[in-house]
Amino acid sequence: MSLTSTHWGTYHAETKEGRLVDMRPFEEDQDPTDIGRGIVDVVDSETRITSPMIRKSWLENGPGSRPECRGQDPFVMVSWDEANRLVGAELSRVITAYGNEAIFAGSYG
Repeated sequence: MSLTSTHWGTYHAETKEGRLVDMRPFEEDQDPTDIGRGIVDVVDSETRITSPMIRKSWLENGPGSRPECRGQDPFVMVSWDEANRLVGAELSRVITAYGNEAIFAGSYG
């Protein structure tokens, strides 16, 4: 078993034949949550998104384009390098236009 930490706590990750089969709470966690154990069900799921995806009209036309397509537009797979480049450019654009205070870099949890 390997010790690993998640947003929800620290766990012992148990694998069998290269697949995650259990996430046991770290014994020194005084208030462990079962939420992290849910990772077992999704890590190999067919619905897991394994590559960066960008809304098609945003990718083709940039920020602010076709807001009416939100929720309807397909998503397009891009490489990690392309995703990093696009995120960096968008952060720079927003900071230049609105300042650092316009960047939310936290968690809703």
